[in-house]
Amino acid sequence: MPRIRNWKDLNFFRPDKETVYQHIDLLFKDTINWDLIKTHWQDILQVVLSIQAGKISSPVLLRKLGNYSHKNRLYQAFQELGRVVRTVFLLEYISDRSSNYPNSLKYCCCRFNSC
Repeated sequence: MPRIRNWKDLNFFRPDKETVYQHIDLLFKDTINWDLIKTHWQDILQVVLSIQAGKISSPVLLRKLGNYSHKNRLYQAFQELGRVVRTVFLLEYISDRSSNYPNSLKYCCCRFNSC
């Protein structure tokens, strides 16, 4: 299984405060703010469609969102959505050692590092 750097520093996020997991509960630190994502969902989709249509590039978007600081609600909504995606990826990664995640990740890492 390929190594994920800084594994101990990664945070898993619960879907809500009432959710408790039997064996991996200690991995979870905080909850997802679903209301923030729901409130800004149309804006998120508009940004994604703009990137796909080529109206704005990803680096320009990141620069604009970064200039607004952490006070921007759209920035915070993207951050929450990123937490969801990362938590799902990490849970799928550790859930089954025989799954294709480790093998495909190892293949990508080897191709990138020219193994």
